[in-house]
This record gives sequence, structure tokens and C-alpha cells, in this order.
Amino acid sequence: MSNLDLFFLIPELRDRIVGKIIDNVYQISEDIFIIKARPGSVELLLQPGRRIHITNYAIRKPKEPPPFCKALRKHLLDFKISGIEQVGFERIARIDLSKGQEELSLYVELLKRGNMILVKDGVILLAWKYVKMKDRSIMPNAEFKLPPPSGLDLRSVSPEALLSSRKEGVPLHRVLMKAIGINRVYASELALRAGLSPEADCIGLDRSDFERIADAAASMLSERPNPVVVLDRSGRALDATPFKLKFYEGFSAKEYSSFNDALDDFFTESEREREELLLKEAQLKQIERMERILRAQREELERISNMIGPLKEAADAIYARINEIEWIAYSFFSSLDEGKSAEEALRGVRDIPSEIEVLGWDGASKELRLSLKGVPFSIAKGRGPGEAADLLYKRAKELEGRAERLRALIKSTEAQIASMEKGFSRRIEGGLELPRKAEKKWYEKFRWFHSSTGKLVLIGRDAASNELLIKRHLDEGDVVFHADIPGAPFVVVKCDGDLDEATKMEAAIAAASYSKAWAEGLGSLDVFWVNPGQVEKRAPSGEYLKRGSFMIRGHRNYVRGVELRLAIGIDPRTMEVLAGPRTAIERRTPYFVEVVPGETPSRKLAEAILGRLIQRMPKASAEGLKRDEVISKIQGLLPYGKGDLARG
Repeated sequence: MSNLDLFFLIPELRDRIVGKIIDNVYQISEDIFIIKARPGSVELLLQPGRRIHITNYAIRKPKEPPPFCKALRKHLLDFKISGIEQVGFERIARIDLSKGQEELSLYVELLKRGNMILVKDGVILLAWKYVKMKDRSIMPNAEFKLPPPSGLDLRSVSPEALLSSRKEGVPLHRVLMKAIGINRVYASELALRAGLSPEADCIGLDRSDFERIADAAASMLSERPNPVVVLDRSGRALDATPFKLKFYEGFSAKEYSSFNDALDDFFTESEREREELLLKEAQLKQIERMERILRAQREELERISNMIGPLKEAADAIYARINEIEWIAYSFFSSLDEGKSAEEALRGVRDIPSEIEVLGWDGASKELRLSLKGVPFSIAKGRGPGEAADLLYKRAKELEGRAERLRALIKSTEAQIASMEKGFSRRIEGGLELPRKAEKKWYEKFRWFHSSTGKLVLIGRDAASNELLIKRHLDEGDVVFHADIPGAPFVVVKCDGDLDEATKMEAAIAAASYSKAWAEGLGSLDVFWVNPGQVEKRAPSGEYLKRGSFMIRGHRNYVRGVELRLAIGIDPRTMEVLAGPRTAIERRTPYFVEVVPGETPSRKLAEAILGRLIQRMPKASAEGLKRDEVISKIQGLLPYGKGDLARG
């Protein structure tokens, strides 16, 4: 990603991640990280030296985090993302984080020597890469310094500064790349928008030419994004840009509603191609390994097959010369019985004219070792040649059995290799695709539940979602609830004018429980409800309504003394984590736990809730739960990030 890409991306990221809480950190590969934040399970992908964007793909997370990822988790979990900025006009993003009075900054450097550095009060806490350079040092507890500027700031570049960067014989696009620190695509784009050739010798350009370039820069930076992924002639992704470029004129392009999504698809396609290459290499290694096994199996079969015939021939020859062998054996053992040494006895039998070779005497086993047709066999005192022949036949039969098993193994190995080659080809032809994360229903951007009578109840998460809920999703026939306390979310019941008593009570409990009364530890609270026509954005004369706030006109209907208490459960059919009043949740699942206001932090409380749920669920269902994922979802459902388990 270039500095100009980052310039257009940061506002989109700011709208989607600021205010969210870091739930977890994952290290997907050596240089790819994901910061998962709640609510909404947003996943910010960071690849130092290359990219930063929110991903919509279901990327598989490793079970065990590497040491650096563990350290990041230790520092970042439960911190709020309070801001994200581009540092100057550089390829550096700064993510500001806060928890209570503690503030941190995570710098993600997309420069050639990419890095990710966690800083507190100007001092380095943690870095992906520790390195000493001539202009700065990235070491633990060292003062954090930004790298020197890569060039002029495109946002305020002047014709004079560009004019002074000219060099004879150097094409215009190279001068712009060096002077402004942008890549070749955008340098060429500036030249084209100024009516100049990117290849023009810049020494022949005058001030008016550079004025047009400066004007083109200002115009490009103020252009409204219309993101595209540029495609080559084969339909493969070539680039992702915030709008269509003259540089890519003639190329087809796929349009996107956000630059982030264009980048996500572009880089995912690049990763797919990289994974495909890695898969090819891995597959080749697997096939080579199987072929080595196949060669060894064939060699062993050949070796065994070459032994079987001689063994049988030797056994047949023993029977054919049984008398001769018996005479040799008798002469040898008689000499021993007469008190001769083994050497003397061996010399005696070796003098007997015969095709049978006398190999020697095995004093340990008390056997005379002979050989016929190159196959050795042994004769013991009291054991005739027939037994030796039978042993050779038996050995030949054992080898025949082993050869048969080897033939079956060879056939199986050949089939495995053929299957691997065929399966790999089919997988490559079909394409390696990362699955997208499941599309959420429109109302899942809010907190929500279905009442015990089946009505949809929506709850604002924050000022932004309160504004969205009332302005875009409040219809005629709905009912609006609000706790009688400042800092409470709006709750909307989609009931088409038919508000039953059970739903009214459940909506009131949700409105009270997700209000600031929970954070203050109150046990009960009054809640009122009104019709859509009574909710207005227009403030009284001379006053201002901040984002997420509305005026309530006319009569308010009260539900008094509403208890702050929520149930959190898991639907055994869908394994979905649910939260809402007990009467609504127990309609969906028998496996739930109730929580009340308290001081137990969200992570600890979520772990305790999951522990209780696992105890109550069938073993098979409980074993299928993804523990970290469920804990994260439970945390996102707890009001104000704390509480206690209800007694009883």
C-alpha cells in the first residue's frame, strides 16, 4: 500500500473501528496479524511493510500464538481503540488505544522495512522487529523516533519544491516518486492528470508544468472515492485504487462501495495466489516423498524376489544330495567325538570331494555351516539335512508372503500418488478460495433478541448506533423504550402496533440493564415507552442535541421498578450466543446463566459464564464450542464490560 492509499483508507477505518474494544490478537503467519474488536467482531488485518485493512474473510486462526503475539495480547486486550491516523503523509498508521488512564499507540509501518511498534509515553514497549539503524533505534525501553520523511507532503506540495527536484535525463515519474515518496502508479497518474507524459525528461519542463502537477495533486486528494479493483486481460486482480486512474485506462475494473473492501479482495486474491504456489511446493514435496517410498518398496520387492528362487533350488539340491550331506556331517561330528579340534575336523571334511562348500563351525550354536548353490544352511548334531532343507523352504515361503504384501503396498502407494496428483489438479483448477465471514442480518449491527412472543427487540450499542436505530429503522407501529436515566440506549420493539405485556416487560428490562444504571450498580430503575411520532431530533431553540440524542415529546408511559438482570445462553441448535431477559432467552434455550450488576471484569465473568453453560450442556455440544470465540461473544453482550453471576 502507498501513502496515498493510506490517506483514503484511514477515514473508513476510523468510522469502523474507533470506539471498539480489543478482544483478541492473532498471528496468522510470520508477518500477518489480526486485531479482533468488539462489538461486531471486526477484524483489523495488519501486515507490516505491506497492508492494513479490515478483512471480511474467515481467516483460520492458529491454536497457539507465537511469543510476539502473546506479548501483544498481554498489552492490548480490553483496550479501547480511541483513534487511528496516518502519520504525516507517510506509509505509517498510528492506532491510539486507551484503558482507564492508560494510553498506548501502535505504529504500523508499511515502509520497505515493515515493522509494528507499541509505544507508551514516547518509549518503546514492544516491537515486531528490533533493529538499530543510522537514523533511529528500535529497541526495548528506547525512545521512539519516527523514520525520516520519505519526501514532500503531497497535501501541501508546491511547484517550486517540485521544480527544484528536476534532474537531467531522469523521467518525470521518477522525479515525482523520489520527491514526494509515492509509487510509480500514482506518480504516473499525477503526470497524466497534468497533461504530461510520465516518461518526459523533466529537465525540459518549466514552472507552469509543475503548477499543473501541484493542481493535479490537490484535485486527486479532494476527489470523492469511487474504489475499484483493476483487472488484467485474464481477469486477475492487478491493483486496488480509491478511484479509476488514467494510468489504468483501457483496463476493466470492478467497483466497490468502500476502498477497504477493494483492498481486502485485492490482497486476498494475492494471498490466494501465494497460497496456491505454496500448496504446489508442498504437494510436490509430498509426491516426491511418496515416490521415494515407492522406489524403496520396489527395490525391496526385487531383492526378496531374487532370494526366493535360490532358496528353493538350494532346498531341492539338499534333498538331491542328502546322502552326501549326511556323510559330511557324520564325518565332522565323529571327528569331534574322537577328541579332534574343530579346525582338524573341518580340514577333514573339506578334503571330501563335493560341490558342497564347508563354511565353518559355529561353536555357540553347535552347528556346522555349509553352502549349496550359494545358499548357506546349517546342520546340527542329531539333525539331518532334511530339516535344513525344510527351513529353506519355510524361509522361501515367508519371503513369498512378504513379497505379496509388498505388491499390495506398491499398488496402494501408486494409487495414493495418482489420487494426490488428480486431487491437486482439481483443487488448483477450482481455485483456492478463502470463505467469507457469514453475512450478518441487518439488525445484528445492534444488540437484539426476540421476545418470548416472537417480536424483534433492538437495542442501541452507542451514540452512533442509537442515531442509526432511530433515524433509519424506526417505523410506524414500533414502540420506543428508554430508561429514565441519562446515558441509556434507545430500545425499539418491532411490533406493528401490537405491544403485548410480556414483550413490554422484556423490552423494559433490556432498556434498564443496558443503561448506565448497570455501571452504577443499581438494582432497579424506571423505564418509559413512547410511540415513534414522539421522538424528534429537533432541539429546543438555543440548544444542541449531540449525536445519538433525541427529544421525547408528549406523554410517557412508565414501567416502574424494572429489575436490572440479564440471561446469557447458547442455542443448542445453532450454537449462537444469546442475551436478553430470562423469559425471552429460556424460550430459545434451556442452557443459560443470569447476570446482575457487579464488579467482575468482562473476561473473567465471561469465562465463569461459559464454565456454567458447559456444565449444563450435553457433553457432545459442549465439546463443539470454540472457547475463545464464545468468550469474546459473551464479553460483547455484557453491559459496560462487567457484572456478577446471579445467585440461585
